[in-house]
Amino acid sequence: MTVAPTVSAPSGKSRPRKKAEKGAQLIKSELMPFDTSPGKVAVELKNLDSLFDSDATRTYPHTESMVNKSVAKFLLDSVRLDRRKPKVELTLAFRSPPLAPDEEERVRAQLSRYFAIESKLAVLDLSVNRTEGVGSLRFAIPVVIVAGLVAGYLSLNTSLLGPSYLTALAYLIVITIVWVMLWDPIEKLLYDSYLIRLRVFALRKLAAAKITFVYRPTSQRDGEPARKDPL
Repeated sequence: MTVAPTVSAPSGKSRPRKKAEKGAQLIKSELMPFDTSPGKVAVELKNLDSLFDSDATRTYPHTESMVNKSVAKFLLDSVRLDRRKPKVELTLAFRSPPLAPDEEERVRAQLSRYFAIESKLAVLDLSVNRTEGVGSLRFAIPVVIVAGLVAGYLSLNTSLLGPSYLTALAYLIVITIVWVMLWDPIEKLLYDSYLIRLRVFALRKLAAAKITFVYRPTSQRDGEPARKDPL
């Protein structure tokens, strides 16, 4: 079998290609849709309509346009990931003409109200979760006590049900009942409550976030600095 020799491109042609690829990578890094760093979150969107979903149904107690679900989820997950920072800086980059200053203030206020309402809903969820966990624990305690007494009695009388394997099987069933009764209150009071608290803290940080607007219109030349309007 004959293998055709590999012919390398002349060095004079490879250099422009490498330079173009390097430039493309630079532009791609500048236009990264989502970016995160400690205490900072940056999102690049096409325009203001990509930030707010005007067609989405406004759920109570929201009275304004809802934030796009994908954007809101990314912001929330990014802040939850960086839990040690007490504050967060949010950068909104739009590939559209700059907004008027009063429009920027309106967007800042609307985002702050949205995440503030979401944090209140999360606090309500935390309260409901605790109430249900305590109620489940109250129901489980007497059942667990009775099941524990039965399990202890079976462990001391291995021949109570005749063959020892039947007593062992009954013992395992009782232990399973104990585990099932305790699982729900433990999950609600420990695991779920911890995760909901993290969500509340993240939403509060987003509601108080410092927001900076960056503009890079599609007609802007590559390499030209983008306009920034800090809070």
